[in-house]
Amino acid sequence: MVYLSVLIAGLAMSLQNGRSKYYFYSYLILLFILASFRYGVGPDYFNYEYLYSVLNTSITEQIKQLSGQELLFRLFGTTLHSFNFSYQLYLAFTALITLFYIGKLCAKYSKYPVFSLYLYYCFFYFVWVFSGIRQGLTLSIGVYYLLECMEDRKHIKFLVIVFFLTLVHASSLFLLVFYVFGNLKINRKALLIGVFICFCVSFIPAGYFLGIISHIPFGERVAFYSGGDGTEVSISYFDFKSISRFILLLIIGIVFDKSYKRDDENKKIIMDLYVISFGIYYALRFVEVLAANASLYGFVLIVIILPDMYARLRNKINSKIFLVFIIVFSITYFFKNVSSMEDMSEMKNAAVITPYTNIFNKSQYFDR
Repeated sequence: MVYLSVLIAGLAMSLQNGRSKYYFYSYLILLFILASFRYGVGPDYFNYEYLYSVLNTSITEQIKQLSGQELLFRLFGTTLHSFNFSYQLYLAFTALITLFYIGKLCAKYSKYPVFSLYLYYCFFYFVWVFSGIRQGLTLSIGVYYLLECMEDRKHIKFLVIVFFLTLVHASSLFLLVFYVFGNLKINRKALLIGVFICFCVSFIPAGYFLGIISHIPFGERVAFYSGGDGTEVSISYFDFKSISRFILLLIIGIVFDKSYKRDDENKKIIMDLYVISFGIYYALRFVEVLAANASLYGFVLIVIILPDMYARLRNKINSKIFLVFIIVFSITYFFKNVSSMEDMSEMKNAAVITPYTNIFNKSQYFDR
């Protein structure tokens, strides 16, 4: 009931006053508290706990002994470990950083920051705050500076930021792809043609691409995520994720394109980055995990775009219909994410409604 209550609270605040600073910071603090006291949530909770437990203050020893974590993330964990931070405080600190930058992103670029925060909770919170901690950090920090540096034309600053973020999660390199294509200011028609070409590319047998990728940096990691054999990858174009992407591309990439005029340059860039994410997703779909992680740096902008679209609708009937669509879509996505999170956790007692497992009730649901 806790997760559902947070959902209802966010939706109620959004509908009451989506621009309220009081609601915005109240909801942001609520999400932080929820993340700070969680226990055993997601597939990586205990993996990160183990990795944190074996950290020491010697960076040299970390490089020799630990694998699968980029250097800056190890240094971050080691620093907290040296100050005797418990694992729970470590999780709270990472959640604080992630939500701080998500908050900055919503406050600066959304017309309805509370609504954007609510959408983040539905679409991304359970994966990138609760589970995928490393990419959750690079996602929030990277996307914020992606927009800021494009707006201020600070290319060197962005390159430096991306360099450090790759030391947290290697997928941050794809931020450069978004930055380059975003600055080219390609017209929408050309972008959609590019997305269509990438979609066609996704039908090419995966083994062909994996053979090429095996000769480049991180090739072994890509092969691992593909299943390791590099031959057959099952791709579905009619699952929930694929169908929702098609619908969003149609609405955002085509239907609402003309509503953005030349004086809305920053908003148009945000939409272009979102459309570019589809091209990256389809081009890399021969490895689903890679495609999802790489495209995420543009796809996350949906939390900014949907409220902005709603604000642009002048016709009351159309705006209400679109609002209903957003609410239904977000709630559906919320239940999908919560269900997946529960399935990948190690809870010993199943429940009809996914419980909020935390440090106070952990003995009811976990043996450790």
